[in-house]
Amino acid sequence: MSSPLLRWLAFEPLRLTIDDVRAALRAGGFDGTVRSDTDTMAVFTRAGVPVLDIDVVVKGDADGLFAEELAEFDDRLEDARPAANADRLRTRLPEVRTLIALAPYWAEDGEAAAEAADAVLTAVRARTDGLLHVLDEGFSTRGGDLVVWELPDEVDGEWRVALVREGGSDWEAFTLDVENAEARAAFLEGRRR
Repeated sequence: MSSPLLRWLAFEPLRLTIDDVRAALRAGGFDGTVRSDTDTMAVFTRAGVPVLDIDVVVKGDADGLFAEELAEFDDRLEDARPAANADRLRTRLPEVRTLIALAPYWAEDGEAAAEAADAVLTAVRARTDGLLHVLDEGFSTRGGDLVVWELPDEVDGEWRVALVREGGSDWEAFTLDVENAEARAAFLEGRRR
């Protein structure tokens, strides 16, 4: 398995079956197959090229692994920025009931890996509320707004981001030009420029 680069933290128990994954891939227009062993579902192109591994851990099924994963997220958020956003996410971690790890095989067929991962994430987001963590990018809301920054300094363009609103129960989304140093600094400090 390649390393899990995308992880969905669902706030509800979610049993993601091989049939669910097949349906998600069909709905997303991906032409491939899914195979499963006891722990991992693997997605392949019609030519047999591996493009995505999927692991699902539901709280109660593997509590040691589940707790370990949540502790890792808590550690990541301890010094994350914007601090108010990270604090809000840390308060939501105890609500997580399912972890879904997606490990795309970018080097094998990057376009197919992206298509398969997007199809599965779209289906999962439609079924449950949660947060997305993307390695070297950060945490995003269900709607895709980046709320905790892990992006490299070289990132460019405009990104949809959000800041926690006063009171901490909702997000204020906006577009951030990440190349604008003042705007980026303001976001990392938890304010709009």
